[in-house]
Amino acid sequence: MAQHRPARLVGIDIMPFELAKARFLSHWFDQPVELYQLSVYDVAHLRTRFDQVVFVGVLYHLKHPLYALERVAECCTDTMYMASVIRGAFGEYETRDDYAAGDLSIFDHPDFPRMYFIEKSYNGDPTNWWFPTRSCLKAMLRVSGFSPIADTTEPDVLVCRRNRDVTAPPIPG
Repeated sequence: MAQHRPARLVGIDIMPFELAKARFLSHWFDQPVELYQLSVYDVAHLRTRFDQVVFVGVLYHLKHPLYALERVAECCTDTMYMASVIRGAFGEYETRDDYAAGDLSIFDHPDFPRMYFIEKSYNGDPTNWWFPTRSCLKAMLRVSGFSPIADTTEPDVLVCRRNRDVTAPPIPG
């Protein structure tokens, strides 16, 4: 980000030590950054929109990941760079517009969108809640208002464009 010298660079996190690291890097690279101790669920409190959003290593730590993606989509006008832990099948799944209630076979397809719930802890970290499959992550992004979604050379990193057909609600305040 420092190389691009944006007019405004904003960072949010709920953990003070992460904000302290960002403050240090801001000083080190001589790049002013506005930092806020704020939950992603409350990003609308900033009362602004952003051309680019970097959403890295956050989703799987959230109890309500789809709600968070919707909040981010409301303030993103163009591109979101998404990186998340992905587990299970990495294949693509073409969803239909509707499924019959008795069509249970779709749930057996290995690429059907699904998330794995971590009840206690994963890798010693009790803040890991959800790990989506790749098709689930992409479906959640589309439902939240991001489309198209481009793959990258890293399987767990996606470049998401804000869907121009979805009108963002007004910023409250």
